[in-house]
Amino acid sequence: MSLRDFTFILNDISEYSYLLVGIFAFIAWKKFGQFQLLWVFLLLAGAIRVTTIFLAEHYQNTHPYYHLLGLIELTLIYLIYSKQGVSKKWNYVILAAASAYIANSVFIRSLYEMNSFALALVQIVILSLGFNYMYRLYASPKRFESSPFFYINAGFMFYAVGSFFVNLLSSKIVSQSTNDFFHNAWILESFSAIIRLSIISYGLTLLYRER
Repeated sequence: MSLRDFTFILNDISEYSYLLVGIFAFIAWKKFGQFQLLWVFLLLAGAIRVTTIFLAEHYQNTHPYYHLLGLIELTLIYLIYSKQGVSKKWNYVILAAASAYIANSVFIRSLYEMNSFALALVQIVILSLGFNYMYRLYASPKRFESSPFFYINAGFMFYAVGSFFVNLLSSKIVSQSTNDFFHNAWILESFSAIIRLSIISYGLTLLYRER
């Protein structure tokens, strides 16, 4: 199996996994009434990502979908954290980040080009939200290891780190047409997504243990 084939297989697994974990999150929400925005994000992201697979197979440009996906990820994940008591001061940070993201897509990078730096910005914001949540959690007397959102947050943070470096390097990768380097980077992206979804799934299973 070539590196190219392995990359596509791993990518397909990671993209379809969003739908599977989204369905699991939806079932958990119906049963326990928690994390509604989580399943909304996972299913919406999964639908967009799976759509890009079919479009790519027909040699269609998928970059506009990633422009949309980044904005959705920034907005919904922030709303997920806001349900966990994140300070309203973050509203200004998210508004600034969203404005910069939209400006980048409209004035700097075409919708048909990779918006790598804007996507990297999204992951930096999410990573910052994750650290803010961890700081508040460690300062509280609650047992964090049994908290479902502790693991959901860990999943978000793990992916944010991996995706940040992939997007930061992607412009150089694409411009130099270094295919092996590109496939290695996309393997990191897919692997990070699979780990994120696995950790989130574990966090959701804790809801069942609490009952």
